[in-house]
Amino acid sequence: HREPLGLEKELLMLGDEEVNVILSQNKTLSKEGADALEASHPHIIASNTVLCDTRFDRLYGKYPSYLASNPSLSPTMQQRLFESKDENVLDVLASNPIIQREILDRLFESGRFSMQLAKNSALSQENIKILFLRGESEVLSALAANVSTPIEILYQLSLDQRFERSVKTNPAFGKHILTTL
Repeated sequence: HREPLGLEKELLMLGDEEVNVILSQNKTLSKEGADALEASHPHIIASNTVLCDTRFDRLYGKYPSYLASNPSLSPTMQQRLFESKDENVLDVLASNPIIQREILDRLFESGRFSMQLAKNSALSQENIKILFLRGESEVLSALAANVSTPIEILYQLSLDQRFERSVKTNPAFGKHILTTL
């Protein structure tokens, strides 16, 4: 039995490009492993590695869209990305479920990121209902698959052939059906 960190070090020493790509995608990669792979795979590290302020600052200049998808963004990092006003960055932020409610609400109010927000499980119930009432087909499709979409909306979406499959494969809908039996 090898310790995970020991195994990580052994894999890094192989110098195998495919192995390094896979390691870069590991959300539990050590700080040392991330440091070793950052130069060759900065976009993957930006998206996946647990971020410290130093790494965030280093990657911010060239990889802000990748950083915006990272599940370990601190509130300060989220705010900095939001303030960048870069459309691509904001687009990715809108779909990241760890983004603070205040930022999600501001993205919602802009009216520009409906599709990404409809996919975001952290979107407020109120905003989900507003997106539903707008009736945009692509947005409704995303809401049908979103585990945070209220059951009453999922029932309504299930009546439309276009969204029936997405609703039926939505884990929240399946759980609701099981609990009502």
